[in-house]
Amino acid sequence: MPGLIHEHLMIAPIQEHFRALDALVLREHRIGPGRSAGIIDLYVECRDVRIAIEAEMRPDRVLNDLR
Repeated sequence: MPGLIHEHLMIAPIQEHFRALDALVLREHRIGPGRSAGIIDLYVECRDVRIAIEAEMRPDRVLNDLR
C-alpha cells in the first residue's frame, strides 16, 4: 500500500501538473555520477528552473534525504 500512495497519490499529480506546463519531467532520476549516487522521485526542468522532488510519507524520513 505505501508504494501505491507514494507513486499514485503523491508523485503522479505533481508529475502531471508539470507535464501540462510542457516541462521536462524525469522519474527516479539519478542525481550524480556513479552507482552510489542518490535518486530523487522527480526531476523537473520548467522554463529556466530545475526542481528536485523527493516525496516522503513519514516526517522522520525527511532528514535521510537532506545532505
